[in-house]
Amino acid sequence: MNILDLADELQLRPRKASSTKGGEYKSACPKCKDGFDRFCIWPNSGTHGQYWCRICKCHGDAIQFCRDFLGLNYKDACKKLNVPLKQSNSPAIVYPFKQKNFLPKDTHTISEQWKICANTFVNTCQKNLLNNPFALEFLHSRGFCLDSIQRFRFGWNGGNIFDNRTNWGLPVEYRENGKVKLHWLPKGVVIPTFDGKEIAKLKVRRTDWHAEDKLPKYVEISGGLQRPSIYGDINKPIVIVEAEIDAILIQQFASDICCSLALGGVSKRPDKHTHEILKRHL
Repeated sequence: MNILDLADELQLRPRKASSTKGGEYKSACPKCKDGFDRFCIWPNSGTHGQYWCRICKCHGDAIQFCRDFLGLNYKDACKKLNVPLKQSNSPAIVYPFKQKNFLPKDTHTISEQWKICANTFVNTCQKNLLNNPFALEFLHSRGFCLDSIQRFRFGWNGGNIFDNRTNWGLPVEYRENGKVKLHWLPKGVVIPTFDGKEIAKLKVRRTDWHAEDKLPKYVEISGGLQRPSIYGDINKPIVIVEAEIDAILIQQFASDICCSLALGGVSKRPDKHTHEILKRHL
């Protein structure tokens, strides 16, 4: 038995979110009793796994989990996990994220070849989307109207594409097995980000993603700007969210009162350009 089994016993129903630390699972926090992905579980970290809530900061190993959430004392917790009592001290808890001073970095520029390929891809996918009832229904179900779908240039890529990286102005890279790494354009809803009128970044929300999938639900296409996505007037109050699709939805309903900024992931930080924009609002 490990910490994942304990989470199932509490009916937290954790879902695998990434391969971090041998596999990261997320669920609602049994202490906060809120959210659905704030509670992080690493079943392969330490002897029987570790946990951490990114909101209330409760954390510990499997033994501490038994004590905090199952009401067991140390002796009973060891018995449940089949840990010999001679191990009188719980394994040292390693806090998952070290506190560091934040120093924003410049982002690399993107090649003209990448912009050309990305723009062609977006144009093709946008036409595909408008002729695909499944993709349109997916976006409608998320609250998007047709005007927003067209204005923010959502698209639909109907199948996995593996292109040569050099076609996109990217250097040749090799996998561990020595084979040339290809440029992956996944099947799914295409979400572009623009810097002014120029395309700056591409993301695909994979519609064939499932809970046991080892690959991410959202795939950022290599070669774009490594910075958060900004939508709307940067002079207005900024609402910061994780996903681009949520930031765009905010603009659909509230562009008159706010700007939206999508980090693209909870662990991502602003680059120097975005940091300077945020500083104006302090």
